[in-house]
Amino acid sequence: NAAACRRLLCVAPLVPAGGVDTLLTAFGMLADDRPDLTVDVVGGGGLSRVLRTHAAYLGVAERVDFRKPDPGERLLES
Repeated sequence: NAAACRRLLCVAPLVPAGGVDTLLTAFGMLADDRPDLTVDVVGGGGLSRVLRTHAAYLGVAERVDFRKPDPGERLLES
């Protein structure tokens, strides 16, 4: 059911200026109030391991999906 689950999509490089750390922190702050919300992070870069660890520290790792970019992948459907 699409109404039962909401996804945030983030397409960004996993680098210090990418802002994914800020997204994860914000998600950690509201995750308890929004059990229907998940995050898809699409990107590559040197901070992949650090960001995964950060998500685990915040207690949201099971609700965050990290994926490497796939040029042939269609991210959004109408």
